[in-house]
Amino acid sequence: MQPKEQNFLKLAEDLSNAKGASGFEDEVLAVARKYARDIAEIQEDSVRNLYLRHAGSTGNKPVVMLDAHTDEVSFMVQAIKPNGTLRFIPLGGWPVNSIAAHRVLVRNAEGNYIPGITVSKPPHFMTEAEKKMENDISNMAIDIGAMSKEDAEQRFHIRMGEPVVPDVTFEYNEETNLMFGKAFDCRLGVASVIGTMKTLVGENLDVDVVGALASQEEVGTRGAKVTSRTVKPDIAIVFEGLPRGRHVYGRLHDSDCGKQRPHAPFHRPRDDYESEVPAFRARSGGTARYSGADRGAYRRLDQRVADPFVQQGESP
Repeated sequence: MQPKEQNFLKLAEDLSNAKGASGFEDEVLAVARKYARDIAEIQEDSVRNLYLRHAGSTGNKPVVMLDAHTDEVSFMVQAIKPNGTLRFIPLGGWPVNSIAAHRVLVRNAEGNYIPGITVSKPPHFMTEAEKKMENDISNMAIDIGAMSKEDAEQRFHIRMGEPVVPDVTFEYNEETNLMFGKAFDCRLGVASVIGTMKTLVGENLDVDVVGALASQEEVGTRGAKVTSRTVKPDIAIVFEGLPRGRHVYGRLHDSDCGKQRPHAPFHRPRDDYESEVPAFRARSGGTARYSGADRGAYRRLDQRVADPFVQQGESP
């Protein structure tokens, strides 16, 4: 493995292992600062957004914002039950059927993360009516080993409002060239922003480049609403860690995502909120094709020439 690849893997590992529930992204920001301190001018706002400005920025050029978010889908302690287990609420979108029987880490009042496991009533304790009901987070709890509410508070120092994250440690298999870990959405995006800023060190650019690492994306893109108004970019490029793809999510991804190159980058020109402007779309599509990326979501890259959103006469 080349040193550059090793460095990126170490960055991905540190970011993935960092605990960063929405609104509690401190560890992620510490990692980002460590890796970006020599490659960009760093600023932070009161929402815990981190800005990485290219050293050659002048303030009088078009602005390109490289966007990623620092938080992860997670939970928060809502209450301590009399039996010592913890009632919790989601931070971000969780499929309910994927929550139970997983290891988690719960932050306590002293700032330490202690292990726990998400639990629900076993089937052999359920009534027939309960077995027919859809599962719900309100029927689950986190067991940290406390015997009572007082035990949870006094011995484990648990309190309401503290974050809870999945207990997963990053691994890399060199033989298969695969990473395993948590929060790839969007820590791989954060790593890509930092990696891009590192590549641009010393470059004399015709644009001002700002990396914007936004907080609280999983609970309503709160941080990005601030970064977009702070940076005021002419163009924003969003880096994300995508789902597993066609092997898991069926026909849409089988036809549009990673069919020819399952390990290639993925270029998405449109989502439910916005579509790329025609001129940028044509050029970004050409860049995606040149770099070996799959262009997906709604149409394959090789269909771009027939795309009604691309103006006649434009070329990649």
